[in-house]
Parts: sequence; C-alpha cells; structure tokens
Amino acid sequence: MRTAYTSIKSALIGLTRTFALEAGAEGVRVNLISPGFVAGPRIEWAMRAQAETRGIPVDDVRQEFEDLAALGRLTEPEDVARTAVFLASAAASGITGADINVNSGVVMYCLLQSDALAGCISSNRPSISACWVATFGSAARLG
Repeated sequence: MRTAYTSIKSALIGLTRTFALEAGAEGVRVNLISPGFVAGPRIEWAMRAQAETRGIPVDDVRQEFEDLAALGRLTEPEDVARTAVFLASAAASGITGADINVNSGVVMYCLLQSDALAGCISSNRPSISACWVATFGSAARLG
C-alpha cells in the first residue's frame, strides 16, 4: 500500500503545482496542505486498531505516534485550520504551488518503515493521513 500512498501524494503535489502555474495569471493561488497525524476520532481509531493488532496498550501506540513528531505531539485540527486561514490571507499573497506540511515535525516518507504505521496503511483500513488542495483567489475569472 506504500506505492498507492506515495503515488497519490506525488500526484497531488504535481496537480497543485500545475494548477498554480495555469491559474496564476488569473490571480488564483493553489496550495496543498498535507497534515500529519491529526488528533481526533480517525487517528484514535487507527491507534486502537494498532494496539489490538500488536497486542499492546493503546497508550503505548499513542506514545509511539507522538515520539515520531519533532514537537512530541499529534497535530491538532486547529493547526491545519490556521494554516488554511493563513494561506487565504493577504499575508500569503506570494505563496502558490506549495505543499505545506502541517505535521508537528513528522516526516511521512521516513515513517513508512515505522512500527507505528505497520498495518495502518493497508487495503482494508483507511489511510491515517490526508491531503487537501486549497484554492484561493478569484476563480470566477477562469470561466
């Protein structure tokens, strides 16, 4: 499943950069927000599944996930939201075609070898990471 994850992630980055190039002349900025392990029900489900699969306490799995992050914590939904608000603001008027990693310092491509991810990215479980393409500016002029 690593192939599917990395292929899709690469496609999203390429799509973001291409849209940014094509829409830039119209004043539209296109950026990708790539969150890491975002605290909430989805990651809690993944941690419980890992704990069950590996026969260890869910708190141990949670600690493993937190230990993977330079900041020693999961990403909060508000971290992702603040990034989107920033990208939509005038303060980010010169940013387009960017892939912004909001992940508390987790390096996803190194993580694929980690015990914390073993079994989380598989054909019968949802991915624990997601990406969003955010477009800002006046899309009305594209039509």
